[in-house]
Amino acid sequence: MTIDSPVLRNSKAGSYVAEWIEKVKADFIADGAAAGMAATENTLEISLAGHKEFGPYLNLKFSVEEYMGGAHPEVTMQTFFLDMRTGKLITIENLLYGNKRNLGIISKYVINILEERRGYALTPLEKQGLAPYFNNYRYFAFTRSGLCFYFPVYQTGARGEGEQSVIIEYRLVSKFMRPDIGSFVTIVY
Repeated sequence: MTIDSPVLRNSKAGSYVAEWIEKVKADFIADGAAAGMAATENTLEISLAGHKEFGPYLNLKFSVEEYMGGAHPEVTMQTFFLDMRTGKLITIENLLYGNKRNLGIISKYVINILEERRGYALTPLEKQGLAPYFNNYRYFAFTRSGLCFYFPVYQTGARGEGEQSVIIEYRLVSKFMRPDIGSFVTIVY
């Protein structure tokens, strides 16, 4: 699979995406072989679900569907937030300077937003997927409305609820971000 994008072609940032795609493909082939399945019985689809450029930054969101039999494919995702000046990937740890206290505040915002949206208190199991661990908040993107966190199927509820996303307004979260990004998003948005 090739993602042909003028922004990613011939850039350092494009290497993160290319490496990730190769890893997904290799893992998929290995999982199928471990299950004793012929490659023709399995399907893997990686698609660019969204992208947004603003200033020197680029958000990318990919959807991944793996089917190896059964009733439903496994659906996962990957997001990339890239600084196109340096070609560096910015993770949630980089964005928040690894500050777990700030992540705890963001976690409370996310839980409150989901409870308000659903109209009931989340169960302890649902809250576990939203606990303030960087791994729980690794899928994020910048939008016009605020910082958006994506949660894969099952992380915050049943499969029927699907992938969840929560947007927190910049006025609430920009103070927790690296100054170069926090000040940029509050000016742009």
